[in-house]
Amino acid sequence: MRPRAELPEALRADFAAPRGFVVAGDIRGLVDSRRWARVACVGDYVSRLCLGLSRVAPNLLIVDGRTRRAENLPLDELASAAVSRGYRLMRVENPAGALSLEALEVVCGLLGDESSRALVIVDGEEDMLALACLHCAPPGSLVIYGIPGRGSALVPVDLLLSREAQTRLLRLQLSLAGQPSA
Repeated sequence: MRPRAELPEALRADFAAPRGFVVAGDIRGLVDSRRWARVACVGDYVSRLCLGLSRVAPNLLIVDGRTRRAENLPLDELASAAVSRGYRLMRVENPAGALSLEALEVVCGLLGDESSRALVIVDGEEDMLALACLHCAPPGSLVIYGIPGRGSALVPVDLLLSREAQTRLLRLQLSLAGQPSA
């Protein structure tokens, strides 16, 4: 079993606060409005929206087949659409409320390769992978993740935001090791 960092209850409120800005409804105009270094979409609903963008092709789509809108969403149609657009399919394990080292490495590797386009299917839960995207995406990137019942968080990545994500990752590691996190 590979190491993982699990979000302790004391940190959940801080981690749950959206970064960037939240948009209810169509995000295409905002995403298509500029050229991004990379675009990462985390969540089933958001990834489906991103795959339908007219001008910007997302570099990374991360899904787990579940959303609060419906349980056990069929991934075959999304996978087929992604493959037909040149995406490679990958699978990764990531437990609920946690971030596995394997998942972090896969996300960072994919976002570090400017020509890579992938659909990552998560066995487990994809929610915490937004944090990995915020940490690993180069400045000038856009990370989009779903907020059930509210819409989509669109987060432009800069060096400060990447460092904030790095701090959160370190806090997760400390909580896993049983150390108090500041």
